[in-house]
Amino acid sequence: MTAFWLALYGAYFNWLVTSLAAVFGTAALSPITGAGHSGQPWQETFVGIAFQTVGIAIVACSVLVLWGLRRNAVR
Repeated sequence: MTAFWLALYGAYFNWLVTSLAAVFGTAALSPITGAGHSGQPWQETFVGIAFQTVGIAIVACSVLVLWGLRRNAVR
């Protein structure tokens, strides 16, 4: 159940943060594709921290799913 909520959070929050990053015009995490654009420092920080939480959620979800799929899983 936790993996489901982590996957849901990771998917939808990633979409939201990516949209916000485009609206803000942030480029700190992608200097090649964001050449010529820059957001305010607080916007760059917010987007960076938000993407880190998405990454942690997706990695945790993957670990939980793989843990549940192991051969000797208890039913």
